[in-house]
Amino acid sequence: MSKTESTFVQKCLAGEALLDDIDDYVHLWHEGAGAPDASLADFLGFTDEEYKLWAEKPNSLPFILNARKSGIRLSEAGDYAKTYRIAARGLSSEDAEELTQWLRQTGRIPS
Repeated sequence: MSKTESTFVQKCLAGEALLDDIDDYVHLWHEGAGAPDASLADFLGFTDEEYKLWAEKPNSLPFILNARKSGIRLSEAGDYAKTYRIAARGLSSEDAEELTQWLRQTGRIPS
Protein backbone atom coordinates (compact mmCIF):
# COMPACT_ATOMS: atom_id res chain seq x y z
CA MET A 1 0.00 0.00 0.00
CA SER A 2 1.55 3.27 -1.03
CA LYS A 3 1.65 6.33 1.20
CA THR A 4 -1.17 7.88 -0.84
CA GLU A 5 -3.36 4.78 -0.70
CA SER A 6 -5.91 4.68 2.11
CA THR A 7 -5.83 2.07 4.83
CA PHE A 8 -8.69 -0.28 5.63
CA VAL A 9 -9.71 1.89 8.60
CA GLN A 10 -9.69 5.07 6.50
CA LYS A 11 -11.76 3.39 3.80
CA CYS A 12 -14.29 2.09 6.33
CA LEU A 13 -14.67 5.53 7.87
CA ALA A 14 -15.13 7.03 4.41
CA GLY A 15 -17.77 4.44 3.54
CA GLU A 16 -15.52 2.92 0.86
CA ALA A 17 -15.03 -0.46 2.56
CA LEU A 18 -17.17 -2.84 4.58
CA LEU A 19 -16.24 -4.46 7.86
CA ASP A 20 -16.12 -7.85 6.15
CA ASP A 21 -13.42 -6.53 3.79
CA ILE A 22 -10.83 -6.78 6.55
CA ASP A 23 -10.06 -10.38 5.59
CA ASP A 24 -9.18 -9.22 2.07
CA TYR A 25 -6.81 -6.59 3.47
CA VAL A 26 -5.14 -9.15 5.75
CA HIS A 27 -4.69 -11.40 2.72
CA LEU A 28 -3.16 -8.52 0.73
CA TRP A 29 -0.69 -7.84 3.54
CA HIS A 30 0.30 -11.52 3.65
CA GLU A 31 0.85 -11.35 -0.11
CA GLY A 32 3.31 -8.49 0.38
CA ALA A 33 1.18 -5.42 -0.23
CA GLY A 34 2.21 -2.28 1.58
CA ALA A 35 5.54 -0.95 2.71
CA PRO A 36 8.11 -3.72 3.24
CA ASP A 37 8.51 -2.87 6.92
CA ALA A 38 4.81 -2.17 7.66
CA SER A 39 3.20 -4.22 10.39
CA LEU A 40 -0.27 -5.60 9.83
CA ALA A 41 -1.59 -2.99 12.28
CA ASP A 42 -0.02 -0.18 10.23
CA PHE A 43 -1.23 -1.67 6.96
CA LEU A 44 -4.80 -1.86 8.26
CA GLY A 45 -4.58 1.59 9.84
CA PHE A 46 -4.99 0.53 13.48
CA THR A 47 -3.27 2.05 16.46
CA ASP A 48 -1.45 -0.49 18.64
CA GLU A 49 -4.31 -0.39 21.12
CA GLU A 50 -6.95 -0.91 18.42
CA TYR A 51 -4.99 -3.73 16.84
CA LYS A 52 -4.57 -5.54 20.14
CA LEU A 53 -8.30 -5.37 20.82
CA TRP A 54 -9.20 -6.50 17.29
CA ALA A 55 -6.68 -9.37 17.39
CA GLU A 56 -8.14 -10.61 20.68
CA LYS A 57 -11.79 -9.99 19.78
CA PRO A 58 -12.39 -9.59 16.03
CA ASN A 59 -16.07 -8.79 16.60
CA SER A 60 -14.95 -5.58 18.33
CA LEU A 61 -14.32 -3.96 14.95
CA PRO A 62 -17.53 -1.87 14.96
CA PHE A 63 -16.62 -0.58 18.44
CA ILE A 64 -13.09 0.32 17.30
CA LEU A 65 -14.29 2.14 14.20
CA ASN A 66 -16.97 4.01 16.12
CA ALA A 67 -14.42 5.18 18.69
CA ARG A 68 -12.11 6.30 15.87
CA LYS A 69 -14.96 8.08 14.10
CA SER A 70 -15.82 9.83 17.36
CA GLY A 71 -12.19 10.90 17.73
CA ILE A 72 -11.55 9.08 20.99
CA ARG A 73 -8.88 6.59 21.96
CA LEU A 74 -10.20 3.35 23.33
CA SER A 75 -8.43 3.82 26.64
CA GLU A 76 -9.63 7.41 27.00
CA ALA A 77 -13.27 6.99 26.04
CA GLY A 78 -15.16 8.80 28.75
CA ASP A 79 -18.48 7.15 27.96
CA TYR A 80 -17.74 3.60 26.84
CA ALA A 81 -21.35 2.58 27.31
CA LYS A 82 -22.64 5.19 24.87
CA THR A 83 -19.88 4.47 22.36
CA TYR A 84 -20.41 0.75 22.63
CA ARG A 85 -24.21 0.93 22.28
CA ILE A 86 -23.81 2.75 18.99
CA ALA A 87 -21.12 0.40 17.72
CA ALA A 88 -22.96 -2.69 18.88
CA ARG A 89 -25.88 -2.10 16.56
CA GLY A 90 -24.01 -4.10 13.93
CA LEU A 91 -23.56 -7.06 16.28
CA SER A 92 -26.05 -9.70 17.29
CA SER A 93 -27.34 -9.26 20.83
CA GLU A 94 -25.37 -12.33 21.90
CA ASP A 95 -22.13 -11.00 20.39
CA ALA A 96 -22.74 -7.57 21.91
CA GLU A 97 -23.28 -9.06 25.37
CA GLU A 98 -20.21 -11.30 25.05
CA LEU A 99 -18.03 -8.39 23.95
CA THR A 100 -19.34 -6.17 26.75
CA GLN A 101 -18.56 -8.83 29.36
CA TRP A 102 -15.11 -9.41 27.91
CA LEU A 103 -14.32 -5.68 27.83
CA ARG A 104 -15.29 -5.46 31.51
CA GLN A 105 -13.32 -8.58 32.48
CA THR A 106 -10.19 -7.28 30.79
CA GLY A 107 -10.56 -3.84 32.39
CA ARG A 108 -11.12 -2.04 29.11
CA ILE A 109 -14.44 -0.61 30.33
CA PRO A 110 -15.60 0.01 33.88
CA SER A 111 -17.82 -2.56 35.57
